[in-house]
Amino acid sequence: MVLAVGNDGQFRQFCELADCSHLATNPEFATNAARVMNRDMLVPMIQEILVTRTIEQWVTPLAAAGIPCGPIKDIAQTFAHPQVQHRGMRVDLPHPLSGSAPSVANPLRMSASPIQYRSAPPTLGQHTDDVLVSLCGIDGVELGELGKKGVV
Repeated sequence: MVLAVGNDGQFRQFCELADCSHLATNPEFATNAARVMNRDMLVPMIQEILVTRTIEQWVTPLAAAGIPCGPIKDIAQTFAHPQVQHRGMRVDLPHPLSGSAPSVANPLRMSASPIQYRSAPPTLGQHTDDVLVSLCGIDGVELGELGKKGVV
């Protein structure tokens, strides 16, 4: 989960919802400047508090209180989200190593010029030779030497 307490009011609200109001009144944490200065002490305290509830048990009341937060989802969870599915945000592209690679679609929808997806992200080093030759002016002989030395 990501929790972004951005000001003193949000910190006080977080502390109230998290049953740790004593932190909001502690001079070491009462202001943003103090929290930044004492971050090494505060972060482990907040981590201990956060593990006492599920992400959903945190996100629902914190978001309702206007405290920026949200779950961190893995790829499968992200693509399973109803809004992601509704918007067609998953694009499967042919991939030379895995058959296909799930990719995130462009969120912009242009009726007169739809986005075209041509290829999956490249494999490691897939375009290295082309880039070195076309953009760096390296010739085939020099490219071979760099390969022999393990540079590319």
